[in-house]
Amino acid sequence: MATSRNVVAIVDDDPEIRQALESMLSAFGYRTELYASAEEFVRAAITSEADCLLVDIQLGDLSGVELGRHLSATGFAYPIIFMTGSDEETFQRQALDQGCVAYLQKPFPAKQLVEALSKAGVSCVSPKTVQATSDFAAFHRKQCEINAANCAELARKAFTDDDRMRWLSMQRFWLERASLHDDLSTPDSV
Repeated sequence: MATSRNVVAIVDDDPEIRQALESMLSAFGYRTELYASAEEFVRAAITSEADCLLVDIQLGDLSGVELGRHLSATGFAYPIIFMTGSDEETFQRQALDQGCVAYLQKPFPAKQLVEALSKAGVSCVSPKTVQATSDFAAFHRKQCEINAANCAELARKAFTDDDRMRWLSMQRFWLERASLHDDLSTPDSV
């Protein structure tokens, strides 16, 4: 009996990014392993069930590209998807020279990540699950938009500039959060 290849190891030093990626991938039926650094993954590599690595380029002491090189040199062969928030062409060139499956510029749409995982040979789940995820994403987007509208109203009624700026900042947060769900709201986008 063939085992499902759906475990993605997320290596990123930003806990919010790790959590967001875990939530998104879990919603699509992938299993995840989370690592805060390249060194943490190296220590766990022998017991990891990962079928693919999703690695931030800029990780601290050991970069994502250096992690890929180290793993190759020690006999571990993982398909790697690199991600970065930087526009630095050097990073992209290094990642491509390393032989990555994909190079994603943060923030990237869910569809782009799922396509990269598919290219890496990591399986998604059934269309029925994707539809349920799409329905949830549409609902959550609406909730975010409502929260943003409430923040805008509170900013309008604020007595001080500091309070007004705080509410406008919260409004931007909720609008940005709502936009994260654009790619999940249509199941045929996956």
